[in-house]
Amino acid sequence: MSLFPMPEPGSDPARWPEILLGVTTVFLEAQHESVDVKQGVAWVIQTRADYRQTGLLRAILSPDVRPGYFAFQCWDDGYWAQRRARLSGIDQAQWALSWDAMVGAHFRRIVDPTFGATHYADLARAKTPPPWYREALVTAE
Repeated sequence: MSLFPMPEPGSDPARWPEILLGVTTVFLEAQHESVDVKQGVAWVIQTRADYRQTGLLRAILSPDVRPGYFAFQCWDDGYWAQRRARLSGIDQAQWALSWDAMVGAHFRRIVDPTFGATHYADLARAKTPPPWYREALVTAE
């Protein structure tokens, strides 16, 4: 049993409590990453919600300009099998760290390590930078 609520398997994320959607996004985007990376993802989510003056739901599940793609890759249509597999065997320690990061960012209990970034990318893993990437606009590394 977890002290931190988990998503119901097979349920519609658009119907989850917003904080749970945020936590799940942090978990899926940064599952095996450091606490700093988890906090960065959480702050990017929160900054997008603040910037757009919407809740976490719209900041996370807003469609991209390309059909089947969303603001965060873990919710893309083509990612469903990996998402389902990762959520079916949640590592409790990583899940708790994801909760800490998202709640900390949402309630401004942790410092924003991204300095207000609205996007992030792992350029070490990417074959090419994303189309939106502009080196002059990098706020944190």
